[in-house]
Amino acid sequence: MSVIGNRRSLGRVALAAALTLSVGAALWFVAPVQAVDVTPQDWEGGARYGYAEETDPPLPTETELVTSYTGVTVFDTVAESEDGDIVLEIPRGTLAIVNNQLVDRVSIEPVAEVSAEAAAAVVVLPEADEGEGVVIGLPVDLGPDGAVFEPPITLRFAYDLAELPEGATEEDLRVAWWDADAGEWVVLEGATVDPVSGMISVPVSHFTEFMVVAVVEPTPVEEPPVEEPPVEEPPVEEPPVEEPPVEEPPVEEPPVEEPPVEEPPMIEEPPEPGGLGDSVIGLIIGGAIGLQLVLGYFFWWKKR
Repeated sequence: MSVIGNRRSLGRVALAAALTLSVGAALWFVAPVQAVDVTPQDWEGGARYGYAEETDPPLPTETELVTSYTGVTVFDTVAESEDGDIVLEIPRGTLAIVNNQLVDRVSIEPVAEVSAEAAAAVVVLPEADEGEGVVIGLPVDLGPDGAVFEPPITLRFAYDLAELPEGATEEDLRVAWWDADAGEWVVLEGATVDPVSGMISVPVSHFTEFMVVAVVEPTPVEEPPVEEPPVEEPPVEEPPVEEPPVEEPPVEEPPVEEPPVEEPPMIEEPPEPGGLGDSVIGLIIGGAIGLQLVLGYFFWWKKR
């Protein structure tokens, strides 16, 4: 069984080599594409995509990946984008699996335009980096999406010094991958920059979208001005203004006529008993009685 398995592997290797030679021979006779010099003044709408208007964005490329029945690559494989700005280096003996299936080819698709979500997303930096991340250029989509590699393979990105933000250098360049679940760019560790080739390399263990970023000084946060409470000045008490007294003419009130008070009639009180009148009457009565007595005595005496 092992001999038959080895023969089948050798057969697959021979077939892959024949296909590679055939494709190379076909490309040999294809007329080369004329390169277009890109200058800043030529970048109108094309500058938004990172390419000149005279040329189209690089087409997606696919590279066959020869693996054994265990999913391990048989050869050292190099995959490049059409313009050569993105390179994948997959060494022999790398386990390549996607959705529990063997990976038989890899694709490199430059993204023509950054989505609004990706452009406004936060760049998450490792603890070793201080500052904030700024995306540079356009991302690349590596496929098949979700493929994993063990050990990690090497991704190389070409960069343009003219795209570096102010104050950034080549040493500040990093590579980030797009975390669709969190909606953010996550910077990978272990990136190295080669100023001679103008490329940045980083190990990657899975396929998704990748992008070059630069670590710059954090933007100072402008604190809102502190509004001080207004100073309340004590009220100024002005001395009272003495106005001259106003002499008002006397008001003549009409005389009040009081109604006449009617005095009750005097009631004559009867004379008290024992007064002067009673004395006189008593004297008269007494005198009459005495007179009668005298006359009686006189007549009595005469008759005798």
